[in-house]
Amino acid sequence: VDETQKNIHDNHITALEDVWQHDGNLIMFSQSTADRNRELKAFLYQNLYSHYKVERMRIKAERFLTLLFENYLQNPTLLPVSYQEKYELYGKERVICDYIAGMTDRYALDEYKRLFEPYERV
Repeated sequence: VDETQKNIHDNHITALEDVWQHDGNLIMFSQSTADRNRELKAFLYQNLYSHYKVERMRIKAERFLTLLFENYLQNPTLLPVSYQEKYELYGKERVICDYIAGMTDRYALDEYKRLFEPYERV
């Protein structure tokens, strides 16, 4: 907040039009906060995002979602009628992506079981 107030003052910003006409950033971290943020990002990338268990789950999720998508694309009548009605307007791929994006994790897992596990109840 202090850095932003300083930038507004230093750049003589007094009205909304001044913001629109200003080239560059007015809102930013102070140098020390930016440095600490960079350190935090590096730490998280190295110790969390690149952790083998996280990477394993990411690959699994990608495969899982790809299978759902491809199955709906090959069998578009598996989606609810309300989504099928949107195919012509938006295209199958977009509608299928929107349908999958709206699923909770639990629903997506249950749907996967219904579609791919032979003994799962439909």
